[in-house]
Amino acid sequence: MPYGFGGVDFSLQPTEGNWVERPLLGRSGDGHFVYPATREFEMRWGLVTPAQLDEVLTYFENLTLTGTLVVGLPKWSATTYVFENYTGCTISEPTVKRYFAEHITDVYLLVDNIRTA
Repeated sequence: MPYGFGGVDFSLQPTEGNWVERPLLGRSGDGHFVYPATREFEMRWGLVTPAQLDEVLTYFENLTLTGTLVVGLPKWSATTYVFENYTGCTISEPTVKRYFAEHITDVYLLVDNIRTA
């Protein structure tokens, strides 16, 4: 299972993806580090067509109707490279950079509210 939303694989898989380091919120009374309960994941596409960008933008626009998405991502803390569907996720509005001929470069998307445990 590759990257995708709602059980549907992206027609063009991201060229890069990574788990974002969680910020340290503080320390507990007994000295343990405290982190947010959820994680974030970044996706980047180096070069996409307008139709491929529209696929991602459509999911973002539809998110306002449902509130959350199921997102297929590499499994957090797995011993092998496998994918897992994470439910209840939200996504940022995709950002884009320059046009290169008829393509769009450097598309970025942040997946948030990922519960890994």
